[in-house]
Amino acid sequence: MVSVTVDNINIKISSKSTVLEACHFAGVIVPRFCFHKKLSIAGNCRMCIVEIEKFPKPVSSCTLKVSNGMVIYTKTPLVRKAQETVLEFLLINHPLDCPICDQGGECDLQDQLNFFGSDSSRFFKFKRGVSDKNCGPFVKTIMTRCIHCTRCVRFLSEIGGNNSFGMLGRSSNAEIGLYISDNLRSEFSGNVIDLCPVGALTSKPYSFKGRSWELINYKTIDILDSLNSDIIVSIKGFDVLRILPCFSIYNASEWISDKTRFFYDSFDFFRIKKCWSKQLNSFIGWSLSLKIIYNQLKKKKNLGFFLGSLVDLETIMLSKYLANSLGSSDIYSDFNTGTSANLDFRSNYSFSSFEELKKADLCLIIGADLRSESPTLNLMLKKQVTEGSLTVGYIGPSTDFSYSTSHLGLNVNSFISLLQGKHPFSIFLKKSKNPHIILGEKFASVNILDLTYNLVNSNLIPNLNSHNIHTLRSKSSSVGLSELGLNSLRFSKTFETLFLIGVDDLQPYRVSNPDSFIIYVGSHYSVFNLEMADLILPSSIFLEKDFKVINLQNIVKENKSLRKISGDVRSEYFLFLAIISLFNNKLDNLDFKKSRFLDCLFSQEYPFIFKKNFKLSDFNVYTSNKRLIRKEIFHRSIFNFYQDNYLLRSSKNFKLCLNNLKQVKFKKNNVV
Repeated sequence: MVSVTVDNINIKISSKSTVLEACHFAGVIVPRFCFHKKLSIAGNCRMCIVEIEKFPKPVSSCTLKVSNGMVIYTKTPLVRKAQETVLEFLLINHPLDCPICDQGGECDLQDQLNFFGSDSSRFFKFKRGVSDKNCGPFVKTIMTRCIHCTRCVRFLSEIGGNNSFGMLGRSSNAEIGLYISDNLRSEFSGNVIDLCPVGALTSKPYSFKGRSWELINYKTIDILDSLNSDIIVSIKGFDVLRILPCFSIYNASEWISDKTRFFYDSFDFFRIKKCWSKQLNSFIGWSLSLKIIYNQLKKKKNLGFFLGSLVDLETIMLSKYLANSLGSSDIYSDFNTGTSANLDFRSNYSFSSFEELKKADLCLIIGADLRSESPTLNLMLKKQVTEGSLTVGYIGPSTDFSYSTSHLGLNVNSFISLLQGKHPFSIFLKKSKNPHIILGEKFASVNILDLTYNLVNSNLIPNLNSHNIHTLRSKSSSVGLSELGLNSLRFSKTFETLFLIGVDDLQPYRVSNPDSFIIYVGSHYSVFNLEMADLILPSSIFLEKDFKVINLQNIVKENKSLRKISGDVRSEYFLFLAIISLFNNKLDNLDFKKSRFLDCLFSQEYPFIFKKNFKLSDFNVYTSNKRLIRKEIFHRSIFNFYQDNYLLRSSKNFKLCLNNLKQVKFKKNNVV
């Protein structure tokens, strides 16, 4: 710790801090453009100039470390004049586009010019023009506005995993551009829009749709992966115009993927808005739909429920309650969660904590493509690898994690030999003080977790214990389904009536049940083979209902309804409540207000449903199941990042993204 004085305010701060951080700690505002706390220091803009006692000239505060007894001044006439001059210089070529710029109202250049700029300029020559770049369907460029802060360049090279952006030319011909004329091939490319302090990089889908003062911002949660990160949804009237990251202690990272940022256009496109009957070949009302459901369910024979990847916790609970009340225990998930055969213990289907993973010095990733399945978690590991505190080994098909990894093999044999000390990488595993294992979601062997516990508890690796084994779940509803004891159906079974709630494809169910009556409950027509359903019921999306989910860290997260439901669309709660009330006379005395209704039914069995941001207790209990291990080759579970579920397939933005990706064709050279 060193003692520093900032504008006559004495503070004590770490000796590793910069002068800019010292000023911020003292509560003094220092303007800057190029500095960002999550990026490397560049010192390009020179806007953060300060005066330091006994220094011969002003210095940039972002590049200088503090020292004991340093006296800093930020408001002297010399500093003010320097800041005015820097802004005047930055505006030499900057066009007066404020009335038509999407950054207007949220522009750092506007704000700092208002507080630190001059009301006149000494430059009257023609402004230089710079050609715009084609960065794909997400990022719109107007490079004449660029002030060369290089935030976008540093983000894409250090975090985004794309090195195609950089500074081209020198002196007055310098400009930010693409080394190779191609799209930005990064799953986090949209974050450069938030980073740009001017209007050089803006959002193409949001272009000319609204102004910041017209939008109302709401906090909600991301439902596209199991992390359920907090996000900000900006709404104008009834329409969602953009999604932004939310700085929250519950998030693994402050960046969001393009999948989360740009899927909002699917909320009102390809929506199912009316009930439809295949037998009548027409749209019908809810009263007739409920009558058809009642006549079908009163048989109470071979009734099956299958739940999709985006269903909420209340829907899972009510589905299970309805199935059990009708005498059926056939309720399953639509997707494979084969690694957690034993759902009696929470440690078998969830992460323990991201904080524990941040302390790891070695991590083994087994059969999981983190960059596609959980990009935010992958970004957290990348940060640790970049800092040099983490070594990553990977078993599975060759893939690009965007950081350095050691490819250790393709199958179960490689994993067994690694933990038995027979693999060359086992030397690093034994030397590691805090090793961790991340198990992927899709395996043919249902007891891969048992195998891992067996090998870990054999004490072949000294510092590896069962608490450091993490099972990855890629879907939003994965942990909630496992918490209620539901897994995928692992054997062939036929049903007379099938309830499919938010599933992704109807063909497997129709093929295995050609004569069954299929009732589909969902929100979009982009579900594969939806025409195979006998009855289609429209449901609400996550913005239109109150619900809860359990994320990968066992935290119960709550979402509030942000807009009203339109047309005949109803929430899943409405549907299940109506069906339950038809078959259960005991509910006559219950209050059908949602919170009280759930309290009456589930307060004793699932008390956590009534808590917000509540972390469920986690403990490891090892049980050995002696079963054969299949010598399988691990495979990827997500092949198309932008087409992972029906919400993404309904998005026009991602259709454009797929169309713009170039197909590289390799031709055989002619040998002369």
